[in-house]
This record gives sequence, structure tokens and C-alpha cells, in this order.
Amino acid sequence: MAKKMATGPLRNTEKQYISKHKEKGAEFLSKKLSRRIETVEKYLETLNVEVEKEVKKKQKEENIVDNLFAKRKDRGVVVMTEAASSYLDGTKTRKRKSIFDLPYVHKIKPDE
Repeated sequence: MAKKMATGPLRNTEKQYISKHKEKGAEFLSKKLSRRIETVEKYLETLNVEVEKEVKKKQKEENIVDNLFAKRKDRGVVVMTEAASSYLDGTKTRKRKSIFDLPYVHKIKPDE
């Protein structure tokens, strides 16, 4: 007996499977997941759009940082300006605490 085609939106597990195996093609994935090929193709298109957005965002950020540095290409010199320093300080992630400050580390004698 043939497997019945699933209907409705893709489940998260199906989306993950498609994301991991997108190079195999929509036809193979639709057969493997028992889904309509149109549904799989539509999801693959959304994946491509998300990747393109991430690439554009990264390029834009690189251009911003690149323009904040003072350069002399003829001499091969690059100097960080105050604006570049401020921008990069703002984009840093918060530094993790020391492992000794975490609650699961017991100090025998408290610091005085």
C-alpha cells in the first residue's frame, strides 16, 4: 500500500531534515518525507532567502567597520580611529564571569 501524502504545514523535524539535506533536491526530499514537491520547493526558497539576508547583513557590517578605519594604501598603514573603537566596543558580547564566581563552586574560606 502506498504511503499517504501528508498535508498542512511542515513540522519542525521535517524543516530540519530539509535544511540538512537541501543539496539532494526537492524531488528526493518530497518523496522521502511524503510531501508535495511544491511544499518542499517553497520551503527551500525561504531557506535561500534567509541565507541571502544573512550574507547581505554581514557584508553591510563589514563595510561599516571598514569605513571607520583610517588607511593609507600606498604605505600599507591602517589605524583604528576613535569611531571604530567605539563601534567595536558596542558590538562586543558580554564577557563570561570567572568559573570561580559561579554558584556551583564552593569556597572553603570566604575572602576577607
